[in-house]
Amino acid sequence: MIVAFLKKSIKYLYRETVLYAIWHFSSYFPLFPTFMLIHVRPRTWRWMGARVGRGCLFGYGIYLDVSSLKRLTIGDNVFISSDTLIFLHRRDLKQYVQGMNPHDIPMWEGYITIGDNVQIGMRSVIMPGVNIGKGAVIAAGAVVTKDVPPYAIVAGQPAKVIKYVQE
Repeated sequence: MIVAFLKKSIKYLYRETVLYAIWHFSSYFPLFPTFMLIHVRPRTWRWMGARVGRGCLFGYGIYLDVSSLKRLTIGDNVFISSDTLIFLHRRDLKQYVQGMNPHDIPMWEGYITIGDNVQIGMRSVIMPGVNIGKGAVIAAGAVVTKDVPPYAIVAGQPAKVIKYVQE
């Protein structure tokens, strides 16, 4: 009983403290930002559990659910701009009843898949359970709540297809 508790405690501390510290360092450390952008951030995300393809570039200050990175898949040659929010969980508001304490609302966790050659604009928000198709472009400030088809340009809150690009 005590051994199981200790194992669970160590796993929790690792997930919530060590991984968060590594992510925070790689996302916000201001020294050599170009070097960090090109080489360290994708490798750090891979090491922490995300599936990240080759040739990816990640901007400064991207927010992630660090403890849930195993549910994130990113294809090759993806560019994610600064200050993007990538949520892998949210509150399940379908189970909310009036007077319920917000902390009692259960979490809903989803997977996010980002295809090859996708560009995600600055300060956009990607919600859980979304698949972004190959070659898509997410405009700056867009809130992606539904799947994005391949080669589509989406913008707005919530994001809607405004145009398709040729392959």
